[in-house]
Amino acid sequence: MLARSSRSLTTRYNNTSLVSRCLGTATSQSLSPTGRGTSFHLPDPTNFMTYKDNMTYPKSLLSSEYDSCPLQTWTPQLTKIVSTIGPTSEQFDVMQDLVRCGVRIMRLNFSHATVEEVELRVKNLRMCQGRHGAFSSSDNGEDDKNVRGILLDTRGPEIRMGKLQNDHSGHETIKLEAGNSITLHMDDHWAGSGSTKTDLFIDYPKLHKVLAPGSKVLLDDGAIILTVITVHDNDDDNTSSSEPSHITCTIDNTGELRSRAGVNLPGAETDLPAMSQKDRIDILYGMTKDVDYIAPSFVQSAQHVREIREYVQQCANELNIEVIPLIISKIESMSALKHFDEILKESDGIMVARGDLGVEIPIQQVTNAQKEMVAACNRAGKPVIVAT
Repeated sequence: MLARSSRSLTTRYNNTSLVSRCLGTATSQSLSPTGRGTSFHLPDPTNFMTYKDNMTYPKSLLSSEYDSCPLQTWTPQLTKIVSTIGPTSEQFDVMQDLVRCGVRIMRLNFSHATVEEVELRVKNLRMCQGRHGAFSSSDNGEDDKNVRGILLDTRGPEIRMGKLQNDHSGHETIKLEAGNSITLHMDDHWAGSGSTKTDLFIDYPKLHKVLAPGSKVLLDDGAIILTVITVHDNDDDNTSSSEPSHITCTIDNTGELRSRAGVNLPGAETDLPAMSQKDRIDILYGMTKDVDYIAPSFVQSAQHVREIREYVQQCANELNIEVIPLIISKIESMSALKHFDEILKESDGIMVARGDLGVEIPIQQVTNAQKEMVAACNRAGKPVIVAT
């Protein structure tokens, strides 16, 4: 087991929970010696944190003054590190160095990771030895060398444009010119024929229901921005037109567009599900690998969090697992910001996804939103991850 055994994740170690040790949970509101308010009330960790030179760390990572000392105190990192492990860092030697330098949680991005990659990364992380053994949970302290968690980051339900016309290689692009008009379609005809410079297929059937003139449509993480001019809603029974619903936009900036590019709708309230079918498969698989945290993407409401938690519990019952993963909701859209208080209440923790937020809201507002969310999590005593 990694980062936990049959005991609950909330088992306390000298008043410090495992969740706190991995993520840095704010536990109470107190006053510092200077009289300034702080969200943390913890003993000085330097009084407890030690390492032993027989834990086989590379000499290059150890200060020379410690080489001859069997036991030395060290200054631990009070900010915990969540590290995304990819192809360049999944090998054991590299991962051991990362752990030695302070990685507490390994993030697995299930938007891209294959089963083989996940298996290798989980195996190598479990082989790594850390140097944080302050609060021993076993007689020999061996368990505490491996108090690191695994975070499963889901792809989430997405809105994407269709494949480009005649893109047989999957690498073709089209160039959209600023000032030109373009039409967004949701019907099957355009799904099959492919997208062009003047007509794009979008795989969200209710797109015309959530947009209005003046709305923005962001393509490929905001690389190209469209402004809605007219919404043609022909679903209304009072409409005599047999033409499918579509949306006319102007192109705000020139840029290249590839097949299957992502689509963002800032401020639009969609009815996308809490999880895609892929997310359900990934969560079930991840729980067989004893993941500690699940970070669902594109959470929009507290109801989404409740649905995800219910599904996780169903998986736990199916797999006969007593301790279920904690849910770290990712805040990456304007809709999630609007419902942040309710989402925080239902979640075990929060991830501030600054990159995606910078696409949905003006980039100069991201730092303010980040600080407000971190402060709210500290007040609630829940972990918060600030994602770069």
